[in-house]
Amino acid sequence: MRDPRRGLAQLAVAVMTADGRVNQFEIAAVSRLESLGLGSLAQVVQNEMESVVQGTAIDVVGSCEALGSLRPEWAAAILSTLASIATSDREVSIPEVETLTAIGLGFGLPETTTQEILRLSAAGQAGKPTTADSRLASTTTPIAWASRTMGIEPAAGVDELNARYFDLVRTFDPAKMIDLGPEFVVLAVHRLSDVTAAYQVLVSRKASR
Repeated sequence: MRDPRRGLAQLAVAVMTADGRVNQFEIAAVSRLESLGLGSLAQVVQNEMESVVQGTAIDVVGSCEALGSLRPEWAAAILSTLASIATSDREVSIPEVETLTAIGLGFGLPETTTQEILRLSAAGQAGKPTTADSRLASTTTPIAWASRTMGIEPAAGVDELNARYFDLVRTFDPAKMIDLGPEFVVLAVHRLSDVTAAYQVLVSRKASR
């Protein structure tokens, strides 16, 4: 019997543990799975993580099959969310890329689609690396989320903030994705929505000073 919640949690854990280490940024990013409409998966992910710690290997192909037959745009949305978890610490390892590629293959997505999703995810997290102290200080506040989404330091000036925003708007312009297929248009709209929300949080903060 298919269990999409468990299958999705297993895929998330497979990505998070691919390089043999899991950090607090990836754990915090698990909440992004809620956007896929299956409710909170935090406990399910924790259960699967404990199974991996105890030596149970995750069958990526089986986990993909647990999600059933997916339309390309939904498969792309899931892969994009998993990729955003992998890049939440602004780093992506070769094992993580290989795992995400295997998931894309398990979903039946063309390799070019998977590569473009990984590129867009990396672009969304690009920017100056933050210091360990500043990232550890508060990983769940609106400012911390907005800064990570924009890929800039919380203390960045208005000029840098505006430049980064317009750069991301150009990158995730849905009109540029039309030729790539409807799944990319959906991904671009979602990512652009996040970027705009993050920009507004940071702009409001600076205006209140």
